[in-house]
Amino acid sequence: MAEIPEGTLKQWGDMDRVNATDYLQEREILRLAINDTNEKLTNLQESDPVTRETGDELYAGRKQILEVIETTTDLTKQLAENVYYDEVTYEKYRDSTSSTDYYITHIPHLDGDGELIKLKHGYQNDLMNSGVGETVRSFGNRHATSLAANASIWSTSTGLIKGVQIQEGIIKQDIDGGTSYTLGIKSDNTLVAYPPTTPAATILNDGCINAITGFFPMINNGVAVDPSIYGVIGNPIEPNPRNVIAQLPNKDIIFLSCEGRTTTNLGMTYADMIRILLARGVSLAYCLDGGGSTQTVVRGLQVNNPLDDNGKTERKVADFLYVARSTENDQNFKTISKDMGIVNKKLSDVARDLLTTNTDLLGLNRLPTVAPNIGNLDNITKSNFYWCAGTALNAPSTANSWGVLHFQAGAASALQIAFPYQGTTGSIMLRRTVSDMTTWTAWRAM
Repeated sequence: MAEIPEGTLKQWGDMDRVNATDYLQEREILRLAINDTNEKLTNLQESDPVTRETGDELYAGRKQILEVIETTTDLTKQLAENVYYDEVTYEKYRDSTSSTDYYITHIPHLDGDGELIKLKHGYQNDLMNSGVGETVRSFGNRHATSLAANASIWSTSTGLIKGVQIQEGIIKQDIDGGTSYTLGIKSDNTLVAYPPTTPAATILNDGCINAITGFFPMINNGVAVDPSIYGVIGNPIEPNPRNVIAQLPNKDIIFLSCEGRTTTNLGMTYADMIRILLARGVSLAYCLDGGGSTQTVVRGLQVNNPLDDNGKTERKVADFLYVARSTENDQNFKTISKDMGIVNKKLSDVARDLLTTNTDLLGLNRLPTVAPNIGNLDNITKSNFYWCAGTALNAPSTANSWGVLHFQAGAASALQIAFPYQGTTGSIMLRRTVSDMTTWTAWRAM
C-alpha cells in the first residue's frame, strides 16, 4: 500500500456533520491499510526464517494503521458528541497479586447536563430466549451504546437464560436460578442483590425496574460478604476471567473486567476482585457471568480481550447491561461505531497472531517446550534451541552435553552458540558457516 499523503484525511471541526463521500473515503483507507497488513502477515507466515527487514516493515504497516485509526477516532469523538456519553471512561491496570490485567469502566450517575445516565437491560437480538445469542459488540453497535456488558448466566447447551429476568418494569421470567442471587436495578440506578428464591414480584415491588441473574454479591454495604454466600460452588476460589458490576456511594457505577486463563494473565478469584473493589470504596459489588462470556464494550471498542478461539472469537451471550443516550438519526453513528469496532478487532487479531505459538509471526514464541535432541549439529537448518550430547557429531567437546542456539540467517549462512551443561567444565562456545551449510569455522570460546 502506498503511503497515505498528508491531507488525504479531512480535518473535521467540532461541529462538522459527516459527509458521506468523505466518510466512505476514510473507511476505504482503513480497509486498504488493514488488508495490506494482513497480506504482510500471510507472507510472514509462509516464510522461515522471518527477516529483520520484513519484521520492521510489518511494524511500520501496523504503525500506519494506528495513525489512521487515531485520526478516525478523533472524527468519531467529534461526531458522537450528541450520541454517546463521553463521561463513560475506562482504564487498564495490572494486579501483581493475581498476575492479571484488568479494566475499570466508570459510569457517572449524572451526565454533564445533570441528567441520569440510565443503566438498561437488553436481550440477544432484542428477544429473550431466542437461543441464538449475540456478542456484546454486536448488541452495542445496534443500539449505539456508550457501554454494553454481558450480564446473566445462561445454558451453554440451549442458549436459554437463567433465573429472574425483569426489563423496564415487566417480569420477563421468574424461574429458579439455583444458588445464584438476583441483581435488581432501581429507576435511579441503585443496585440491590436479592437472595436465591426471591420472587420476581417482590423485586419489582421493591422498586426495581430491571433485574438479571448472574452469580453472587461480593460486597454489600461497603463490606465484603461472608464467603459462605459464594462458597456453595468452587468457581469463586479459582482464577478466571470475570466481569463485576459495582456501585460507589454516590451511585456511580463501575465495571471491573479482568483477563484470565492465559500465561500472561492468570485470572482472578473472588478474593482478588473484592480486594481491588474495596480499595476503590464501592458499596456493592456483584459478579456477572464470566469466563469466555466476559465482554465490556465502550463506544464500539471491546476493552478486554476475547478468550475463545485463542482470543479471536467474541462469545455470543444471552443478555446485556448497557447505557445509551436517547437520540434520533443515530444510524450514521452506529455505522461508525461498527467500523471502529471492526478495526479494533483486526488489530486485536494481529496482536494475538504475534504472540501465539502456532502463528508466531516474528518467532517470539517458537521456543520448544522440550528442545530437540540433535545427533549432528551440521544438520540443523532452522532457527531454534536444540540439545546435544557430548558424543554428537560436531559438538564443541565430549566433556559436556550442550544447549545449542542456532540462528539461520539465510540458505548458506548460520551461527551457533553452545552452552555447556556443566558450567565448571566448559565455556560458552561459538561457530559460524564459512561459505555454505557444509563448511563451518572451528568452535571458539566467547
